[in-house]
Amino acid sequence: MKNAYSFFNRFIIITILAVFTSPIFAQENQNTKSASSFGFYTDPHYQFLNTLFQEILQEGPLTVFLPTKDAFENLSQDQKDLYFQHPYTELIDLLKGHMVSGVYNSNNLTDGTSLNAINENPLTISHEDHNIYVNDSKVVRANVYLGRSIIHFIDQVILPTTTVYDIIKDSEAHNTLETAINAAELDGALMGEGMFTVFAPTDDAFSALPAGTVEALLEDPTGDLAQILLYHVVGSKALSTDLSDGQMVETLQGQEVEVGIFKGKVTINGAEVVMKDIVTDNGVVHVIDAVILPPVNTSVDNGFAQTQFTVAPNPASTTTQVTFNSSYIDMINFNIYDATGKVVMQKYNYSSGEYVDVSSLSKGLYFIVIKNENISKTQKLMIR
Repeated sequence: MKNAYSFFNRFIIITILAVFTSPIFAQENQNTKSASSFGFYTDPHYQFLNTLFQEILQEGPLTVFLPTKDAFENLSQDQKDLYFQHPYTELIDLLKGHMVSGVYNSNNLTDGTSLNAINENPLTISHEDHNIYVNDSKVVRANVYLGRSIIHFIDQVILPTTTVYDIIKDSEAHNTLETAINAAELDGALMGEGMFTVFAPTDDAFSALPAGTVEALLEDPTGDLAQILLYHVVGSKALSTDLSDGQMVETLQGQEVEVGIFKGKVTINGAEVVMKDIVTDNGVVHVIDAVILPPVNTSVDNGFAQTQFTVAPNPASTTTQVTFNSSYIDMINFNIYDATGKVVMQKYNYSSGEYVDVSSLSKGLYFIVIKNENISKTQKLMIR
């Protein structure tokens, strides 16, 4: 993580090191309850959690949505390994996502209430069939008091919500990519619902480009830079196990990348996947060791590579115009894709400057992709 740990993190770490065997006690109507009353048992992992929560809650007032023992048991083995093998980082952050500053008893947890956990993860309260839910976790026991804090037990662990953009933003190896995405105004799309697959070049990959390349691209971030970035994004979720040797995958830029698999190594247009399958809530990130560039046809015969396109008005709400200035092309065909890569509109034999009715499109980010043989050009379109 780029941000330094706060004093609260350091306090938790110190208390964990100091105490590992104390049971967690709570008061419900002034009665003292043992750890076993909370559904935990003597497994070392859960003793650790008992101690952790006891020490944290002494710092209240807090409201804690505490997963039961069964909730932790129902995590996948990979999730258990991630959290319990990294208690001072991953587990602490996970637990923070279950805690809210202040005391909210069940009467305060009204339908539609929005809360922010102390790690800034959003929590939404909902009611269904006389039950209270926190995100998708049901409150199975409410209003257990401990000191100045209150505990509500839930039947599922609230896993953090992450997007493909979050992975890039929080990575120490992707500062240049983060800067480029922000400059090209693609951060909002990559935080959207998705699904996306991102082939994420490292800082070293960008440094390997000819001197001055990145700086030049950043001078026109919504032009060539956006095209290159979109060539690294697929509008669907593709794990490494979904890929096959020789497979061609269409990107949001409109052109395809080629998958290579040899002796267990995966490549995308020759760039090696050095870290695969970083799964998020809206897709997956694969880290690659080189920047991949869309192919460019320099033939002057069709003039398409030299043709410039504009979209205006943009943002639009009812109509927009695609305008191109070329002595080589009279009409074009193009598709409009939503942020997930789904084709939502197709236009054939379109003349420059004709109005396009976009009133049927929902608010959000779209991409107009114009193709000619093996060349594609993409422009963003915002619907408001």
